Amino acid sequence: MLASGVSQQFQHGVDEEMINIINSIITILTGFPPVNAEHVYHLLQHIYTFPHPYRTIREHTGGTLPIPLTVAASLPGWENVAPQQMNFMHAVFNHILEQDQKLVRDLFYRQLGRAPTVQEFAQFLLNFEGNELVESPRKTLGQTFFENQELRVTLERQRRDMGWLREINRFLANITQLLGDSNTRTMRRVNELETRYRDVRNISDEVQQQNAMLQLDHNSMQRELAKCHVELEDERKDKQMYQLRWEEVEEQIQAEKQQLPTDKQQLLTDNQQLMTDNQQLLTDKQQLLTDNQQLLTDKQQLLTDNHQLMTDNQQLLNDKQQLLTDNHQLLTDKQQLLTDKQQLLTDNQQLLTDKQQLLTDNQQLLTDNQQLPTYKQALVRFYNLAQAHYVHAKSLKAL
Repeated sequence: MLASGVSQQFQHGVDEEMINIINSIITILTGFPPVNAEHVYHLLQHIYTFPHPYRTIREHTGGTLPIPLTVAASLPGWENVAPQQMNFMHAVFNHILEQDQKLVRDLFYRQLGRAPTVQEFAQFLLNFEGNELVESPRKTLGQTFFENQELRVTLERQRRDMGWLREINRFLANITQLLGDSNTRTMRRVNELETRYRDVRNISDEVQQQNAMLQLDHNSMQRELAKCHVELEDERKDKQMYQLRWEEVEEQIQAEKQQLPTDKQQLLTDNQQLMTDNQQLLTDKQQLLTDNQQLLTDKQQLLTDNHQLMTDNQQLLNDKQQLLTDNHQLLTDKQQLLTDKQQLLTDNQQLLTDKQQLLTDNQQLLTDNQQLPTYKQALVRFYNLAQAHYVHAKSLKAL
């Protein structure tokens, strides 16, 4: 986890062995393992950006400490400088401070990844100094570097202060969040109480409405009671009238009772007739079922016969296909006979006679194809005749 985290910090990745070495250095110096991958990353970045000796001067010293040689003496390529340019080179190095030359050399190495030659370094140095070999009111690179160092310290302090401010803002945001949650809960409780108050108010209104409805119902019942008294009086009068009508109805019932035996006898007679008719219908239904069964049997027989006919038809089609094949063979032989006609001029009449016979046999074959009982015999006869003609033609060709 730690190695993968450090590798993600660098664009080109870091060797895992180097990460293990940095872990060991941090453990030895502090007595504790690294806090996280960023801890290892910062130490690696410091080591990689520290001014190490260049490859061109490794034979003079070692380690990572700055060498005591001057920058001009440590540069390669002095043997390639023309004598007329030697004074110019010395004037450039004498004009610019040694500390500024070291800063420019480190910048060159970081940009190009290699040590500069004398000519490259002089040109690179003059580009940063403005190509002036005289006194200039501008600040030197060393002064600019140290001012930048102070600015970086100030910036780091401001970043640290910004970090504290972020922590304070985060703490205030948490407090605001807690207050917001508390306010939300309070508002929710207020809403619940308001809802309960509205519910109680609605119940109270409903009770008042029910009381009003009960009062209306009581008044309505009083009116209904008075109406019931009037209806009872009407019913009493209606009862007297119904009594008179009942007596009339009772007399009519007595007359109908006397007529009832006659009607009952007629109904029994009709019922007997209906039973007779029903029995006849059942008999007819049984006969229809028997006929239906016979029809199903006949249908099954017809389906069987149809299948047999389809099988026979398929056989006839196969025989017809065989006949057409044989006919095609005969036509092929006929073509061969026509090809040999030039050599068989003397037997032309005989071949024409044979051809006429073949056409006659073919017509007979078509006629026999319609006569299915004698079809196979005719086919055998035609085949034998064709074979005989073929042998005769072959013998004529041999002659």
